[in-house]
Amino acid sequence: MKKTETIIPKIIIPPADFKTITVGIKNYPTSTLIMNNFSKSAGQAIKDTQLNKPKKKCPKDPVKVFEESQYKTPSGKLGVPGVAIKASMIRAAKIAGENMTDMKVGFHVVGGVIPFTKNSKPIAREDFLSLPKGGRDWKIRTEIVDWELRITITYNNNFISADQLANLLSLAGFHCGLLDNRPNSPKSSGTHGMFLMATKKSK
Repeated sequence: MKKTETIIPKIIIPPADFKTITVGIKNYPTSTLIMNNFSKSAGQAIKDTQLNKPKKKCPKDPVKVFEESQYKTPSGKLGVPGVAIKASMIRAAKIAGENMTDMKVGFHVVGGVIPFTKNSKPIAREDFLSLPKGGRDWKIRTEIVDWELRITITYNNNFISADQLANLLSLAGFHCGLLDNRPNSPKSSGTHGMFLMATKKSK
C-alpha cells in the first residue's frame, strides 16, 4: 500500500505596493466645523478624582474653555486630527458596502493634527445642551465657518487605489463628516463638519 503524500500548498504573497496621495478638502457649503477637544482641565479633574484629591469648584472661564476646545499642532496652528479624518473614511466604507475592519489597515492618514491651509476666524459657539439626568449644560466650543486643509494618505495599492480612496473620502464628507454634530455622530447628529474634495495628487 502506497503512502499518501501530503501536498503542502504553495504560499504566494505579492510584494506590497505602497503609495502616497495628497488630497485637499474644504468645508461643505453652509456646514461649519465644531471643535470640542478634550481639555487639559477635564483631564486634570479626572486625575484628581482618581488620586482622591478634594474637588475644586471653580467658576467656568469662557475664554479658557473656548481656547481648550481647539485642536492645534505642536506649533500652535489650528487643524483637524488625522484620526478623525480616517475614522470618517472607515465609517464611509460601510456605506460603500466594504468591510470596516479590513479598511482600517488598508490606508493611513499621516500626521497628528493636520493644520488648516486656510480658515476663517474661530468663533466661540455657545449652546445649552440637555443633561442625561436633567438640567442643561452651558457648552462653549470652537466653530469654524470656512476652512481648507491638505491631507497625506499612505496606502497599499494592491488593496485600494487612489481613485477608490478619493471616492471613499467623498462619501465620508457627505455622509459622515468631522468632529461635533457631524452627520454620523452617535449622540447628536447634525449637518456640521461636512466636507468636499478639493484636489488630488498621487505620488
